[in-house]
Amino acid sequence: MNGPLEREHGFFLRNRDEFVRRYDGKFIAIKNEEVLGVFSDYLEAAEAVYPEHEYGTVFMQPVHKEEPAKIITVPTAVIE
Repeated sequence: MNGPLEREHGFFLRNRDEFVRRYDGKFIAIKNEEVLGVFSDYLEAAEAVYPEHEYGTVFMQPVHKEEPAKIITVPTAVIE
């Protein structure tokens, strides 16, 4: 991965086993190598995180033991 959330993605990968152990089936939000919160789904995470943090600055990731890490991105602008 190469981009603004590379540091957060690396943090997630380095700590994935611990995150799976603690948060399997949840959504995790990470910024500056800090877990901002753990949520039931993306919508709950977005509603909690984005009022205080700019879009594109928070790494949001579902945590599942059976799936490899996937990056979820949110566009900074919505086309109507």
